[in-house]
Amino acid sequence: MANVLLKRTMAGFEMASDSEGIKSIKLGEVVKANIVKPRNLKLLRKYWALISAVFPHQETYATTDGLEERILVGVGYCEDVPCLIKNPATGKVEKATRLKAKSISFAKCEDETFNQIYEAMVAFILLKILPNVDRAELEAQVLDILKGSKAA
Repeated sequence: MANVLLKRTMAGFEMASDSEGIKSIKLGEVVKANIVKPRNLKLLRKYWALISAVFPHQETYATTDGLEERILVGVGYCEDVPCLIKNPATGKVEKATRLKAKSISFAKCEDETFNQIYEAMVAFILLKILPNVDRAELEAQVLDILKGSKAA
């Protein structure tokens, strides 16, 4: 029917967004709601700032999406997906599976899980991608990007 944002107040909940679907609900009518906290947008920005901070300091991945995929697979936030590959020995196409990063979208990844993924990403980056960088230096770069004082 409708998705709305609610704000908790001392008196209960009040609308934090407008929705045409709400207007169709009659006064006194009971409706069912599924309450979900939206993801912290600051954390999502921090995630992309991390990717942006790392990207220029590696040469393996041509895009930030490729780098993101590798990091997520590297920390184990992935799944097996079916694919077809050509067997070099036989030249035949065969069924196989490959690892694909799971989605970090709002609907698929709650803040607590997202925080755990972020921390695992930092550890992976410092171990496998930028082994000569310490955590404080990486975090300083991420903060610079978030403040807009440094372009990646």
